[in-house]
Amino acid sequence: DVCSSDLAALAALALLLFVAAGCMDLYDDDEVATDYIVTFKANFEGSTYEDVIQGFYYNEEQALTANSFSREGFTFSGWSEKPTAVTATYPDKAEIKIEGDMTLYAVWSQIYVTVTYEDGADDEELPVPDPVTVKYGASVSIDFTDAPAREGYTFSGWYDPAGDKSYTASSDGSVVTVTLTADLTLRALWTENALEGSSISVEWDGYTEINIF
Repeated sequence: DVCSSDLAALAALALLLFVAAGCMDLYDDDEVATDYIVTFKANFEGSTYEDVIQGFYYNEEQALTANSFSREGFTFSGWSEKPTAVTATYPDKAEIKIEGDMTLYAVWSQIYVTVTYEDGADDEELPVPDPVTVKYGASVSIDFTDAPAREGYTFSGWYDPAGDKSYTASSDGSVVTVTLTADLTLRALWTENALEGSSISVEWDGYTEINIF
């Protein structure tokens, strides 16, 4: 009858409203009601970063959220679905479509730094120690054993022009080290040797000897 039909319609409407209200409650105020969720993880030991969450809609291409993680001694390479990946599958802010929830792990590339030696002689080319490349943050021994030799000068150490710092060999022979967080150029320091005295004889109105040092 008519009353039964009206009651059925009202019941269906009430059920629809109840379900809609329940769906709305599934999301916190800070979340977006989307079809899928992408979770970004910083993916390195000792990280204090919280995961970053991004909502995606079905069959819609969207740009991944820009990376906000950083790691000392490493550069960010991109994202991978594998936590142990060494090569990124997705670059930063890549535009993708997804068909389900996804977790993306940051991929990091180790930074390497180099110590380079220069002879510090403008008028000649002298042999210097070979460059040394190490991981960011590693300690390097400064090479005094293979220091260059220069006629008329005494090698007195190495100088860092960028940091305005000098390094001299230890008097007790211990190793001098430096921790590298950037490329380092060391230029040889030279002390000019004193000229040895010489004498000449000059004859002028008799015999006069003049010593010049």
